Amino acid sequence: MVDATLTKQDKKIQILKIALLALGFRIAIYLLYYVLMLVTKFYDIGVTFESYLQGWCRWDADHYLDIAQYGYGHYEENGEHLFLVFLPLYPWLMRLLGIVISDLRLAGLIISTISVTVGSCFLYRLVEEDYGDTAALYSVIAFHVFPFSFFLNGILTDSLFFMLAVMFLYFLKKENYLMVALLGFLCCLTKLQGGFLAFVVLAELIWKAKPHRNPQNIWKSFLLPGLKCVPMLSGIGVYLWINYLVEGDAFVFMKYQREHWTHSTGPIWGTVKYMTEYIVSDPTSDMSLCIWWPQLMLLVLQFGAIVYGIVKKLRPSYIVYIAVFMLVTYSSTWLISGHRYTLASVPLFAFGGIMMSKWPRARTILCWLPLM
Repeated sequence: MVDATLTKQDKKIQILKIALLALGFRIAIYLLYYVLMLVTKFYDIGVTFESYLQGWCRWDADHYLDIAQYGYGHYEENGEHLFLVFLPLYPWLMRLLGIVISDLRLAGLIISTISVTVGSCFLYRLVEEDYGDTAALYSVIAFHVFPFSFFLNGILTDSLFFMLAVMFLYFLKKENYLMVALLGFLCCLTKLQGGFLAFVVLAELIWKAKPHRNPQNIWKSFLLPGLKCVPMLSGIGVYLWINYLVEGDAFVFMKYQREHWTHSTGPIWGTVKYMTEYIVSDPTSDMSLCIWWPQLMLLVLQFGAIVYGIVKKLRPSYIVYIAVFMLVTYSSTWLISGHRYTLASVPLFAFGGIMMSKWPRARTILCWLPLM
């Protein structure tokens, strides 16, 4: 399909294809997990619908489920509200959907599936308008064949944040700053990384307005749009207010992150150092193969994407997005979910699609599906 010949009707049909493609990927993973449960005899009594749902209650899923069911104030461990470190939008949505669907586990899976499907459609639109249909299609495929995309099916925030972040980028490009503020607000209620989207807004406005070259137009093209986006940061304020209401300290989550979850901020080279040390000490251990090796390779991949974006002069806000999220993710004193957090780096997959559209060999290496 030639990009230039796409009509409005063609684009609608292509969006529908993207939605079906995304949904198909997610359903395939749900079915694969069911088969794995059967083959491995995950439950001695057999795989029932109940046991299947329970099988998805892993990693942080139980915490989101308990927050949705009990709220922050009534979910404690040893008299402490340790789970204030988990942000509220995803469990709030589960609780809301739980009014109709009695099982919160199923509600969580539905939210994740809808989010990744809608997000994929917006990823296609985001890339297609600037780089064409082929690059857009491969961006979506690259996202879904990403080795750790199975996390998108889980009862986790990753799918929801992906959808909100890609919509945020789309409306930022469209200069719809009311939607940018709303989506940024929701991002801040989903992951702490949401607050760093402010740097992406700044990069986009500087690139478009060029205030250093057009100082006479700085109010209309730079300051006013920036002010319209500021309310997005109130999402952080809501989260801090929740902390204050529960424990009387707006920043108590930082204490729990540091003391209980062993997470605090450190230099990125420190993270690289301890990951490398763990790999050298035992390169074939489960931790090395499942966590340290993948995280280190993904760090190299993201750095490479930044260089690629600079060399090819791609949209500066996308480059800033990857750089900021890479720094935030890898500036951790105990990083064990870096491969999952990479799912939030939306432009990384857009760059992958652009590269595949221009370099056929990259399609063979990174993608196994034919061009639609």
